[in-house]
Amino acid sequence: MTLTQPRTDVAAPHATRSRRPGWRNPRLLLGIVLVAGSVILGARLLATAPRAVSDAAGIARIAHRGGLRVQRTGEHELALIVECGG
Repeated sequence: MTLTQPRTDVAAPHATRSRRPGWRNPRLLLGIVLVAGSVILGARLLATAPRAVSDAAGIARIAHRGGLRVQRTGEHELALIVECGG
């Protein structure tokens, strides 16, 4: 027997097929509920979020933790300064 010839002495097993999933599949319904719930929760969360950041000092503290320098460029404006190299 060579590797290129098919074996005829062993019967191939029959594959068992599952039923085709229907629209009332519990996994599909659970997925739809999870996606809809997360979209609604995210929309409500964004709707209650403040429209603008008013604490410039808080932004500066976060930037300093990340290794960035902050320079005030106007009354309500900050500039992040990134130094490359050195």
